[in-house]
Amino acid sequence: IIYPLDVSVYLNSLMFSCADQPGLGRVIVELLSFDGFTIRRRLAQELGFVGYSFQEAKCSIMDGSLLGLVKSEGNQSEDGVCPPDEQIIQQDDVVVFCSETSMPRTRDGRQLVNDYQAKAQKIEAEDRHTVGRQAVSHVLVCGWRQHWSKSKDRLGQRFQALAERMAPGSSVSFLNKVPEDEFQDIMEYNLYEQQGDGKVWDFGVKETGIQIRHIPGEATRREDLENAMAMQDFDIVIVMGTTASSQVELTGLTRDARVLSILLMLRRMRQEGLDVGDMHVITENSLDSTMVLAPPPVPSFQGGGQRAKGADFVNTQAINARALVQTLAYPKISECISDLISDTGISDLSLIPATRFLPLQSELEFGVVQALVQRHQERVFGEKHRALCIGFLDDSMDAHYPGATEKRKYRAGDRLIIAARRPTTRKTELALKRASSMLSTDHDGMGENLLMVEGI
Repeated sequence: IIYPLDVSVYLNSLMFSCADQPGLGRVIVELLSFDGFTIRRRLAQELGFVGYSFQEAKCSIMDGSLLGLVKSEGNQSEDGVCPPDEQIIQQDDVVVFCSETSMPRTRDGRQLVNDYQAKAQKIEAEDRHTVGRQAVSHVLVCGWRQHWSKSKDRLGQRFQALAERMAPGSSVSFLNKVPEDEFQDIMEYNLYEQQGDGKVWDFGVKETGIQIRHIPGEATRREDLENAMAMQDFDIVIVMGTTASSQVELTGLTRDARVLSILLMLRRMRQEGLDVGDMHVITENSLDSTMVLAPPPVPSFQGGGQRAKGADFVNTQAINARALVQTLAYPKISECISDLISDTGISDLSLIPATRFLPLQSELEFGVVQALVQRHQERVFGEKHRALCIGFLDDSMDAHYPGATEKRKYRAGDRLIIAARRPTTRKTELALKRASSMLSTDHDGMGENLLMVEGI
């Protein structure tokens, strides 16, 4: 039996997913490891959950949080991450959960379901008026992936995921040596509308207010990097070890040297008093020592106490190794895990401020927190979305995965770790977008043919 696994999807998805969600990379790496709380699975009959609804099973696990189901053969119910709460668990279904142990303690928590939901109906969220997850942000991407030039839709998938969390007025700028006509072809393929001087595009078929900009240059050259930083006050910088100009695959040492040189220049620019604001840096590393040596941008000495936002490292080798070991250990749930971590599937892992769902400084059982997330899921994530809270990240960036009865007072800096399920995959949405555009501009059936090619 062969289980194909494209580990590059994990890495590339994480680079963009972490852009506006500091700490997400660390959470995912920990969930893929077998040290502490990690993703595991058990047959439903071994946990005593046969005949339970998924909602009842969530309230019955004591040493962790349920994540999803992988259906048994012949079971026509929905499976994967965050199935419907009313779905009944079958004899041979596989239960996916996060726990420190592969055999967590369980109890009959079915009587708790109505109690938690009743409590949630009486509780108001601290921030109950904010709709969606969007925020204005300006992203600079230093570097390029060679496969973005070969498979033009893959860059579109990265944008699709990132843009869902960006408000009008946001921007994504690319600093690289990709030929301008090649970059334009990729933008046109993904149906981004060209604006102004030809180096700026608007994300989407219709104007969204989110701009994409191409800045020709090399991020390891001080002059090019300074020119790019002068164009926009970037609050997020993604530093890649790969580049468009290399004709051969770079070694891990060479990629990390490139990353270090860019980080050093950003640090130096701040120390010299150049107009470089606070930023959150996301970068990849192939060698463990790079994470120790890499200097994140520091605050300006004249900045009056301002703090830099720090850096997130996506460890290439750790992601590859842990994804392979997870697939080897749990082959039946490999598709479920891949769907959760990649940004092309039907589910995502997100870090959302706790204030969107619950009040601060009120002691709440985690089962009530899960019910509150379910109550506000469409306001925060969108229509027909389902959301499942599996834990939280405290203000010290430590992850916790409590059982349903565990109580805690939540603080302003806490963020909930939420697995959200979309009605359709992003790949399907992009195919429908291209087909819709073609059908609106021609009558030769090309859009219908595209739907057939994409398998829709």
